[in-house]
Amino acid sequence: ARLAAAEAAAVAGGTVKVLAGGTAAWRAAGLPLATGAEHMADEPDDLWLRPYDRTPEQQRKAALDYLAWEIDLVQQIDRDGTARFLHVRR
Repeated sequence: ARLAAAEAAAVAGGTVKVLAGGTAAWRAAGLPLATGAEHMADEPDDLWLRPYDRTPEQQRKAALDYLAWEIDLVQQIDRDGTARFLHVRR
């Protein structure tokens, strides 16, 4: 936090304070710690779930979504037009 405070203050346009002693000091003071995603600013869109972190229905959907992406990959590359390699259509 100490390393990011100046940048955070510049972005926020205000004062940013850093707790001396960090999380260890917070914990030592007996203050509560969050352990989950209950205070996130946005929905997470950059996380990776292990297969066993999902329900069977979510596992199936994830597998089908991945396969659809994989099957369309060559067409995505064609549409992008910036790839510098050739592929052979069969």
